[in-house]
Amino acid sequence: MNKIEIYKELVRYGSIMRDFETESDEGYRRTTIYSYQGMEFTVTMLNGEVVTVDNLAGYTERKEDDIVNKQRRKRLREAVELIECAVAIVEEIKYEEEEALENLPTNLQEGEGADNMQECVDALEEIWDDLKDRVIELGEL
Repeated sequence: MNKIEIYKELVRYGSIMRDFETESDEGYRRTTIYSYQGMEFTVTMLNGEVVTVDNLAGYTERKEDDIVNKQRRKRLREAVELIECAVAIVEEIKYEEEEALENLPTNLQEGEGADNMQECVDALEEIWDDLKDRVIELGEL
């Protein structure tokens, strides 16, 4: 399935867990976290067009009689959901910082402040990637 087909399936059958909206010079950006068939997906749209669809974690329920283990898995899923929210927030901040950097006046684009902003964008990108990887790893437990 391509990202548009996945998006349509998520809208039709999934449930929205979290929704973020921002407006910038490039347009209206919306990031939505969907829950669908035990998996979480992040959909990012720009001006109403799907840009990315990421499967953040897939959960497989194991049939075990151990109630304590089920409680731990439930808490782990809750932790994953919180991290997924953090992923979406970090992504939004990263885009906002990139936009602010792009909109700097020409005379400030070569200064120390611009360099610091670029370092921040790079760090946020690294953190964002790392958080997404951790969510996937946690989902595989």
